[in-house]
Amino acid sequence: MVEIFNKWIRPARHLPIFPMLEKIRVNIMELFHERRKEAFNSSSCFTKHAEKLIEKAANASTSYFVHPASESIYEVRDEKNWAGIPSRSFEQELYMFGLAKEVYRLAYENVIEPVLPKNHVGFVIGEDILPPKKRRKSGHPKIKRKRSDAIKEKRIMHCSICGGSGHTMKSCSSHVS
Repeated sequence: MVEIFNKWIRPARHLPIFPMLEKIRVNIMELFHERRKEAFNSSSCFTKHAEKLIEKAANASTSYFVHPASESIYEVRDEKNWAGIPSRSFEQELYMFGLAKEVYRLAYENVIEPVLPKNHVGFVIGEDILPPKKRRKSGHPKIKRKRSDAIKEKRIMHCSICGGSGHTMKSCSSHVS
């Protein structure tokens, strides 16, 4: 969601404040409309993401045996080990994490109102509030935006002597000095 929002902001950030907010509002409104329509047209009880999780769990659970202890408690084990006694069913867990269709619908049922209503008293037609002028910083301007820390990938170091990963030639055990 953050990457989508950053994609919308980039072309709109040079606009005056109200057209910028209006452009972002329209984009969010269209996104909410698409997701609301998707939620109401779905015949499943869960979202697409939850359906994929259920399918993945079903494929992974082919080697498990389920023995009911009561109506809501089951004993689950694989061929060799006990896997535990779950207190809730998988569907209840998905509902708790907001992956049920009803929860998804509730998230997108609200409507985003316009930034400036037509009867707004302080608004003067033709008066644009422009963003503040920026001072040019010294050096070559950066074109790329800074990525968040969560997106940065860690590079794995490789040894130039043995070719192993996770260490350099300084700490290589096969290096003879």
